[in-house]
Amino acid sequence: MPRSLLARSIGVLMVLAAPARASAPPDLDALVQAADTHNPEIQAARAKFAEAESASTAAGLWAAPSVKSGIMNVAGLAGPSIAISQAIPGGDKLSLAQKAALLDAQAAADEVAATRLDVESKLVAAYYREAAVMRMELIHHEVHARLKELVHVAAAKYSSGQAVRQ
Repeated sequence: MPRSLLARSIGVLMVLAAPARASAPPDLDALVQAADTHNPEIQAARAKFAEAESASTAAGLWAAPSVKSGIMNVAGLAGPSIAISQAIPGGDKLSLAQKAALLDAQAAADEVAATRLDVESKLVAAYYREAAVMRMELIHHEVHARLKELVHVAAAKYSSGQAVRQ
């Protein structure tokens, strides 16, 4: 996922999961849950897994029977004909196909888990970066307010003659 899309997604998730108070950061667990539910990468991996899982079920079934119809004219016998045929897999072909499909489904399940971990790790990293920025902004405002107070105190001391001049 491009970094700007990830940043926008995290921003949207933080707004959606933010509590009523603006000063408190949103709950990380709520953000992770929202990402798990709404992230398009995770949804795509889950859809791929569901497809692979249904394919593994279908791989264990026999092929559908085929029906053919036509008009036959053999040695003076003419008339309509209908033929039904069923392909019967021989040997271990069916079980091997099903095993391969089950392994594909397991690989898709592992991909879902890997995608979830990847998205969660990016989300957690962005969350703590954002928390650090918010904390730095708070510290900046506190320092700025104290410096303003010091300027007022210094101005009052200079105006009253109590300040030491060097």
